[in-house]
Amino acid sequence: MLDRGCRQELVERLCELVRIPSCSDPAGGREHDVQQVVAGGMRAAGASVRMFEPSECPGFLEHALCAGPGRQYSGRPTVIGQVGPDDAPALLVLAHSDTVPVGDRSQWTFDPFLGEVRADKVLGRGACDDKWGLASMLTILRVLRDAGAPLRKKLIFASTIDEEHGVGNGTLLLHLAGVKAEAALYLDGQAGRIC
Repeated sequence: MLDRGCRQELVERLCELVRIPSCSDPAGGREHDVQQVVAGGMRAAGASVRMFEPSECPGFLEHALCAGPGRQYSGRPTVIGQVGPDDAPALLVLAHSDTVPVGDRSQWTFDPFLGEVRADKVLGRGACDDKWGLASMLTILRVLRDAGAPLRKKLIFASTIDEEHGVGNGTLLLHLAGVKAEAALYLDGQAGRIC
């Protein structure tokens, strides 16, 4: 269980990320700004960071598993942060940076990008799906850095794009970019609570 300081950090990071629009739709997405924040958080926690766009992965648009090859992918980077020994077995921990569209704003009872805690819940688009996963990754990285103990295994943290309308596009991009791991933990979900 996280201590009070870590829980507060996680909530603050989540609120910060929710305030950054990163909606995707069938035509494309706007993940760039949130991915820059994720990359900065990974670097600050001591991770080796790599960013790339789909155009840098030959064969992505032609791949049989690519959903929506005609969509706009420019300005939508994937972010990978790595800690631990380069030559060690790896665990991949991933979350996606895009959210579903806001829809009709008049139907919202608060700003869709509010990013505030009310009644023990973070309110705003992506709070549960999947910016909590991004905030969790950044908090884990910071805890590992502060622990200062050398890692025996490699941890790869990935913030992917286009999950809401491409489902597997983010993981396909990781595969085409050569990310290799023995196991993966996908932080995605809904109906989250602050515990």
